[in-house]
Amino acid sequence: MPPFSPKANAKETYSPPSSETPGTGAAAELSATLDKTSALNGFANRFLWVHSHRTKLLPHGARGANPVDLVRLETRLRDAVQTARTRGELRWDRDAYALWERLYSDMAAERDDLVGSLTARAEAQTLRLSLLYALLDGATEVRAEHLRAAYAVWSYCAQSVDYIFGAADPVRRHAERILLELRARDGMTRTAISDLLYHKVNAKDIDAALELLNAHSLAKSERHPTAGRPLEIWRAC
Repeated sequence: MPPFSPKANAKETYSPPSSETPGTGAAAELSATLDKTSALNGFANRFLWVHSHRTKLLPHGARGANPVDLVRLETRLRDAVQTARTRGELRWDRDAYALWERLYSDMAAERDDLVGSLTARAEAQTLRLSLLYALLDGATEVRAEHLRAAYAVWSYCAQSVDYIFGAADPVRRHAERILLELRARDGMTRTAISDLLYHKVNAKDIDAALELLNAHSLAKSERHPTAGRPLEIWRAC
């Protein structure tokens, strides 16, 4: 998990906290239990999905945090909350305003798959995170460093969604398999693509996978006239 610092000159670095919805911690279980309706109706993208994994085995647990450090963090958090309650509307400073314009087009880009549905609130989530960083900092406006920290967290969450749920979308999985083969060959017919998938994928899903590749400018089709039905050839872009 890549660390980030909420302040450019901060001595401490922080990693995004890992949290799990009870009963749905494993990626495979999440993919199985999150139904398509929840993914598409706006419920699931209200969460910040954060992937974490164990880096070592600790049968007796890790050493506890230094009590002095815990007291210091508790005091800082309490002071920040009390200060935040006195704040009114927070606006961007000039640098944050300019940075937001640069980041916005990337966050607003749409994806027509499950991952895209789960990350559809990128702009709103990043704004909320930047506000939290500003309030934790005791600031009177949202500065560029707050927005950069917020975007770092969101970027990791978006990558987590891609890692956890990317394979859950069969159309995307087929598209990735087809694309790998297209890049290794000089074109493939529909029959060759069906052979690649061992004839276990129906024509509707193959069509959807190819449409997905075409929509993202990753592959394109060519039609060549024959004595009968035109021959459709797909190539990687």
